[in-house]
Amino acid sequence: MSRKSGNLPWVAAIFGLALCVRLIFILAVPVNPIAGGDPRVYEQTALNILHEGKIYSEEGLAFRSPLYPIFIAGVYLIFGPYYQSIFLVQALLGAISAILIFQSLRPLSLFAAVIGGSLFVFHPLMLFYTKQVLTESLYVFLLSLLIYFNAANPRWRNKIGHFFGHSYGVSDFVSL
Repeated sequence: MSRKSGNLPWVAAIFGLALCVRLIFILAVPVNPIAGGDPRVYEQTALNILHEGKIYSEEGLAFRSPLYPIFIAGVYLIFGPYYQSIFLVQALLGAISAILIFQSLRPLSLFAAVIGGSLFVFHPLMLFYTKQVLTESLYVFLLSLLIYFNAANPRWRNKIGHFFGHSYGVSDFVSL
């Protein structure tokens, strides 16, 4: 069995566990995600994008990075304006991030990859941010993607180096 096909059971287990833990957290923990502050601004900006086609309102929110409100607007466009849909998409991003961390650590050893992926699965703050309308879930996903492409097979680095740079650049639009 090749190293790549040998990872499949681990990848599936970490993805499934990460997604299940996040879904259970979403269902079990009561949180008022849009009470005010940043979450309210992100949601209002997303609604401005959907209804007015503008990222910023007349009050001017130019100090905010635009990608997270665009992300929320996309989620709302597909699933409707329900913050639960944001949580579900963020849970999926968290599960994919766990896989990216596993795959990034895999060149070191299977043990390191399993420990790293598992630590991410149960990290309390990553679980908390799954059920918040805040940038952290998207930001961590993009940084995990960045690390994954940096740790990818050296033969690919020249071919995907531009994607590495784009991932880093895009992550800055989420949280500065």
